[in-house]
Amino acid sequence: MPPHSNDSDWIDEYDWHIKRRETNGYKRIKFDAITIQSDYWELWDINTECRRKRSIEPLNKLNLKIPAFHFSTTEHRLRNYVDIFQGYIIYCIFDGTILLYVGKTGDIRTRILYHPLMDRPLYIDLFAENITVEGFFVNTDADLHTYELFSINTLKPLHNIHRVYTY
Repeated sequence: MPPHSNDSDWIDEYDWHIKRRETNGYKRIKFDAITIQSDYWELWDINTECRRKRSIEPLNKLNLKIPAFHFSTTEHRLRNYVDIFQGYIIYCIFDGTILLYVGKTGDIRTRILYHPLMDRPLYIDLFAENITVEGFFVNTDADLHTYELFSINTLKPLHNIHRVYTY
């Protein structure tokens, strides 16, 4: 189910949406998920070709762009259930203005709180004040994998170098 299928603005915390807690409950934040204009199975074939060739050249025919972020939050807001984002999410972890990592998830809170970047030797203090998490939503798992690969190779975050084919 797409993360924006409910028409109600007020929802409970277990609903499948982007939402922020306010004094009288969770309020849905409206957004339009990003959709790649391509056949679902063609996207999977393109992803496979990119990985096989270790190149993002096959993505060129999709005319992808990095979209505006749908949300910006912090570990504190996620840990305390102020922000709850579920769906097909591409997220970026920033230390100030430096992009550290790009990833994909279905539940941003769980992913950030238990992220491998917090393990040694890559240790990054995701709880530091200057760390922000920004992201956008896509409509399908094929879009998710395609946009993750595209975002990593376009933005070149510090801790995704093993997935960057464009250096």
